[in-house]
Amino acid sequence: MGQVLSRLFRAQLPPTLLALLRLPAELIFYIVAQLSESPESAVALSLTCKCLRSILADDIAKVPAKCRGQLLALLENDLGDGHFYCSICCQLHVFSAAWNPTSREHLVFENIRRNRFYCHAQQVFNPNGAQSPYHVFGRLVMNRHFYGAPKGLPLDILAKPFGHAVGEAGRCGLFLRVIHTLGGKAVTLRDAIDEGRSCICMHVATDLVDKECRSRKWLARIPELSEPEREPEQEAGESALFRPCRREPGSCAVCLTDWVTTVERAEVRDIFLSSTTRNGVRRPAWELTRGKVMITAYHQLGSCRDIHDWKWVALTQCQTGRSPSSATNPPRDIAVYPHGVVQATFENGWTCKV
Repeated sequence: MGQVLSRLFRAQLPPTLLALLRLPAELIFYIVAQLSESPESAVALSLTCKCLRSILADDIAKVPAKCRGQLLALLENDLGDGHFYCSICCQLHVFSAAWNPTSREHLVFENIRRNRFYCHAQQVFNPNGAQSPYHVFGRLVMNRHFYGAPKGLPLDILAKPFGHAVGEAGRCGLFLRVIHTLGGKAVTLRDAIDEGRSCICMHVATDLVDKECRSRKWLARIPELSEPEREPEQEAGESALFRPCRREPGSCAVCLTDWVTTVERAEVRDIFLSSTTRNGVRRPAWELTRGKVMITAYHQLGSCRDIHDWKWVALTQCQTGRSPSSATNPPRDIAVYPHGVVQATFENGWTCKV
């Protein structure tokens, strides 16, 4: 019977079929048997041609529905130059090479509208309160890393929303370094920090925490940005609004985010506020204190393969009137991911825990 199937199978082969399809039917069945622990691979094999689909029909019927996601992830490898797998709706979506986090093209694609674009609208990582990279971009960047061009999207698209950002993709997943810079007159800068809504991650803010706002009640604050306490005999002035520091480290207690903070202060002569002496010599009316705050944040986003990966969930999880210990996702395990490990991994290589 096997010989008959082999002859029939060969008779139907056009000359352009892949070498796999020129194998004897007995060997095809043997290959399928070896794929018993990976049912989605057997289904992918059956999609090679109608002949294989007919021969493997009984095996395909036994494949559980839960293997759909693994099958689509396999197909993503072959179709990755124009499609990506969405782990929310368990479908393949179309994407364009023109996509980036600053454009809205990815929000109006026909297939996204039809299959609820909102399936990835909740996959948002918001590192600075203004720009929101979606999980889909992390997946597309990692597809380029795993499968090579033209699959997925290049790493540099992640720099577009921030201006000063660098991404790295390696065996430990996707990392993002974002530089937050604030500068100006000391008083103005102090107000911008205290009244602004800038965030390093979803759990750490640069401004004062509003105890009356439930959504911000549990936000942590960067201590280096606090206004220094003045001694009773110390005069109030612009020079006392900041405490200079250089590359002071910090870490989020919830997600895999590390940062270093630099605060610089300088007395400068403002040429716009000046007067002229009788001799025609310009002189400054007064000296102004200017400040500069630079925070370099390091984020570990994970492999971006699954929306339920705890690393991504921790990044996107926002505390809404709850303590970090009561959040749905466990907080960062400092014993496994100690302070500074994300920064060290980004800067020194890929020796990290996964």
